[in-house]
Amino acid sequence: MSIGLRFKISMLVNETDLLRKVQSFFGFGTLGINKDGTVDFMVKDGTVDSMVKDLSNLLKIKEHFINTL
Repeated sequence: MSIGLRFKISMLVNETDLLRKVQSFFGFGTLGINKDGTVDFMVKDGTVDSMVKDLSNLLKIKEHFINTL
């Protein structure tokens, strides 16, 4: 068993350009196109997936949303 954190935005595949802009804005994360016609922007910590090994990226997303309130 492992425990980790994940931030994910899912949209229809026609919104891929918008999610690329989100990825560019933050400067990290991955995009993945799914078989069901959706695309995901995802940031995970290293305990679940090795794509993003730094927990600070997840904290940067949290800080962004707190500061925009």
